[in-house]
Amino acid sequence: MSDWLRDFSSVITRQGYTIVALMRKIRRPMTFTACRLFIHLHLNQSHITLIRIFLLVGSYFFWIRSAFSAALGLMLTAWILDCIDGDLSRMLQNDNGVGEFEDVFADNLAFLIFPLALIRTRLLDGTLGALFVFSAFSVLWMAERKQSGSGPSSTLIFHPKGDLLLSLSRKAVWILMYLFILARYNFFVPIYTVITSLLAISVMINYFQIIRSRLKFG
Repeated sequence: MSDWLRDFSSVITRQGYTIVALMRKIRRPMTFTACRLFIHLHLNQSHITLIRIFLLVGSYFFWIRSAFSAALGLMLTAWILDCIDGDLSRMLQNDNGVGEFEDVFADNLAFLIFPLALIRTRLLDGTLGALFVFSAFSVLWMAERKQSGSGPSSTLIFHPKGDLLLSLSRKAVWILMYLFILARYNFFVPIYTVITSLLAISVMINYFQIIRSRLKFG
């Protein structure tokens, strides 16, 4: 069972890295231009992350009041800034643990706000939403546990955002929101069910990796 989970995880990881690399290659010319503008305005990645947090909270309140156009505008702006802040940090040579924590905090805040808004507006069952949030944050917690475990660093790899599946799940959630706002396509229940199941599999994969590392190096 654990071998199958590991092989399944490897397939997802390879495909995911290909998609992520392609997306970065496409967006780089635009993000670099924006970064130069922010540097001229004396803004760093921490300022950008703080703006993202306010935008995400604002999108929640607009969403539950059915002001979908305003929510869409704030969501798109937050997503664009999310694409920029990493490049801005590297251009300023200001990559550090604090900035990484801020970025992950904003990402996970978005991941939490969206299902809460769906539950509040009765577009998503509360139990399913709770399972989704629990599975997502369990993946992140497992990654932190792997980082703090004993043994060589090559066997205990820390991914700040949990793992690639969690990162891709965030993007899928954003797409769901855009489809609903733009065309009123409501796929929330089936898609959240699928994502929750995949994240649960990811939790099991991480769990088996932690146990194996503990047994091998404990």
